[in-house]
Amino acid sequence: MKFCKILERISEEKFSPVFLISVFLSRTRISLPFTFKRNGVLLKLHPSSVTLGLWRRKYSFEADKIVIEKIVKENFICFDIGANIGHLSILMAKKAKNGLVISIEPSPRIFSYLLDNIQINKLNNIIPLNFAISEENGIKNFFTFTYADDQSALVIDKDWKSEKYKVATLRLDELIKILGISKIDFLKIDVEGAELLVLKSLGKDIDKVKYVWFEFNEDNYQKFNYGGEEIIDFLKNHKFSLYRLNEKNEFFKIDDHLENFKSNLLAVKNE
Repeated sequence: MKFCKILERISEEKFSPVFLISVFLSRTRISLPFTFKRNGVLLKLHPSSVTLGLWRRKYSFEADKIVIEKIVKENFICFDIGANIGHLSILMAKKAKNGLVISIEPSPRIFSYLLDNIQINKLNNIIPLNFAISEENGIKNFFTFTYADDQSALVIDKDWKSEKYKVATLRLDELIKILGISKIDFLKIDVEGAELLVLKSLGKDIDKVKYVWFEFNEDNYQKFNYGGEEIIDFLKNHKFSLYRLNEKNEFFKIDDHLENFKSNLLAVKNE
């Protein structure tokens, strides 16, 4: 036990072997032929920010896991908008065994890692799609930070080294129509500020959504010229109630505007 604690302590040091390997992989973009597991999800050791953060235990999706375990049922239709490497899509698919997960990630490189992770977890109820969801169908610029690809977005506001390329965009109501889907039981959105654009792209189909688990970050929202109050009002006007997780992993209802809050919120459709 003491030896394990020592190893854990070493792994947390800035210049530990784990840290140095992570930096090397990030800079060279070399993938290693190894896998590791976090929260029951098997992941390949690819050179992405989320992958390496999980491998170093510097990033956690414990709150996401709690919400998925509490909310998602066996027959749910789930959408993962901004799926990244697919870790949450995989959790949804494991829970919705008789349902379906639509997993959407616009970055070609990160999307290839998502495909690998779906394959090694041996899941056949995930449909991976490589484009972005937006208010307009068409083609838009997409930006990826070279050393922070977990913050890729349609709009960026940081002067970091980045790459720009074109991606296809599709409204969510159009995608629902194409797929012939009549409902969305669980909609997860993490798109670095474009959360309101995704919601608005549902049009009248927002009435078909039961739960929305989304990132609330007003700094990111400002890139798209709206604020936290606007997305909360939008959801409330469409008959959703808003909740957040407390320290005991229990949901409690939110009635007022949140200030200086950066985390995820759960929107629940009122019956």
